[in-house]
Amino acid sequence: MKFDQAVRSVLSKYATFSGRASRSEYWYWLLFYWAGLLVILIFTKLYPIWELGLFVPNLAVGVRRMHDSNHSGWWIICPIANIVFLFFPSTGPNRFDVGAPGTVIDGAPLGSTSSFCAVCGKLRLPGQQYCQGCGAKFE
Repeated sequence: MKFDQAVRSVLSKYATFSGRASRSEYWYWLLFYWAGLLVILIFTKLYPIWELGLFVPNLAVGVRRMHDSNHSGWWIICPIANIVFLFFPSTGPNRFDVGAPGTVIDGAPLGSTSSFCAVCGKLRLPGQQYCQGCGAKFE
């Protein structure tokens, strides 16, 4: 995942605590967050606005990152475990997958024709040609 895609993905899932966030998405988001914070601290006094505006997406992407390593999002409140788990690799399919085959969305079960976006991981329903999360074209 590229830097701009990761930032767009996190901001588009502003308060989404379900699903998963890849390591690259999480670390690119933190790079954006800390770089922006540094600029704000040096040049302006908008620190409280930056913190309040990005508190929820920061927490949400951390919880989704915990899910990607197959850990409960509640681990985000334990600082030492949190730091260790953030470095864990993705586990492949796990209990935190949203829309895995066999689940039901809008009253219809997902079949083998459903897939996920390779860029942001958002569920692709049959018939979709573009990702609703990041706008990538499906092949």
